[in-house]
Amino acid sequence: MTVQPGDSLWSIAARHLPPDATDAQVAATWPQWYETNRQLIGADPDVIRPGAVLSPPAHDTTSGAVS
Repeated sequence: MTVQPGDSLWSIAARHLPPDATDAQVAATWPQWYETNRQLIGADPDVIRPGAVLSPPAHDTTSGAVS
């Protein structure tokens, strides 16, 4: 998934959860996106660059879904 201007790990995680996902589910999921893409993102998860291509987490422990 390609990062767009204005994206955050929170917004990316939220887009990949069901529409009725709670804030708690998003809060539990965005760190999985960071861990999966830490090499690309670097030390600060608040700084993601538009155009970067992120890989989804292999397993979402919040919903049990496998991507």
